[in-house]
Amino acid sequence: MVPKKIAAFAGSLAFLALPQTASAADYTDWPDGLRGSYDWNDSSQNEDVVGFEAGLRYYLSAGGQSFSVGPTTETSSDVSHILEAHVRINDNSTSSFLRANAGYAIATTGEYSGDWSSGSIVDGTIGYIGGDLGQFWFGDARKGFGIGGFIGYQYLHDNPDMGRANFTTASSVNDITWSTTSTYWTVPFDSQPNNFDVHMLRLGATMRSEINDMADISLDLAAIPYANISGTLGSFGVSSFIDGGATYVQSSAADINGWGYGAAADLMFGFHPTDNMVVRLGGRARYIQGIYDSTYSMAAITDQADANTDGTYETAPIYTNQNYIDTNNAFSMWRLGGLFELTASF
Repeated sequence: MVPKKIAAFAGSLAFLALPQTASAADYTDWPDGLRGSYDWNDSSQNEDVVGFEAGLRYYLSAGGQSFSVGPTTETSSDVSHILEAHVRINDNSTSSFLRANAGYAIATTGEYSGDWSSGSIVDGTIGYIGGDLGQFWFGDARKGFGIGGFIGYQYLHDNPDMGRANFTTASSVNDITWSTTSTYWTVPFDSQPNNFDVHMLRLGATMRSEINDMADISLDLAAIPYANISGTLGSFGVSSFIDGGATYVQSSAADINGWGYGAAADLMFGFHPTDNMVVRLGGRARYIQGIYDSTYSMAAITDQADANTDGTYETAPIYTNQNYIDTNNAFSMWRLGGLFELTASF
């Protein structure tokens, strides 16, 4: 009885051995078929394929601007304290990355001066947001040294308070308050702050190197081959003047629209107190320049008249409005300073 059970068990083992051998043969073909080129025996490929970084930066920056309309120019210089958030996604399988940042100034001070007005900068709105898509072409930035390139976009809203020029909001004679006993008349006024929007294309080279397990260094050099600038030059003002018996008063803020080019650079030194924490110090600089057209309007107002010379000014003032354009005005904008960064990686 026992020998029959042993023989049956041995036969079962022999039967199972046949498909097992065939399966083993098929298994050796899987890496080139179902599993691609991934080598499961290479432990280095078991590392995370995707890595994330996110953190905050403090940007202590100095900035300046120059805007011209015709023969007149206004310049500014400021010191701004900017808080910035950033995130980065690393695709280690392709040595590529996607990164984004957004910053906003919590305090701005400085001075501005020019042919239109001058004074102190005590406020303003300075902010930016953008992102880059890049890839390392040479080396391995995770383990040593890597060099690559990137393409990106950045939106800039750089508007320290440079004063406001008054302009009339009167659009017809009905908006003019005038006297029938004299040639005295008044019009309502308003003003607007500078409000520039800049959209920039970025093309650049990037370098990143691990100095050792505790430190790293990174450098980004970006060309800005095209930047579009638009918005309002609210600090521009034309003084009222009399010509041909009419008083000319600026009747709108100056709108601008143009283009420019420039460059930017970031250099950062990092220290790794833990595996998932990085502290970095560095600097950043950006400069753009270009030309724009400025459009605004002027109202011509003639005094009310005494038609029958009886001492009563019964004929209303005459109001006309004319648009003006100044072309090929130069502008420049720059900002540079130091960065402190605290980043978590996971």
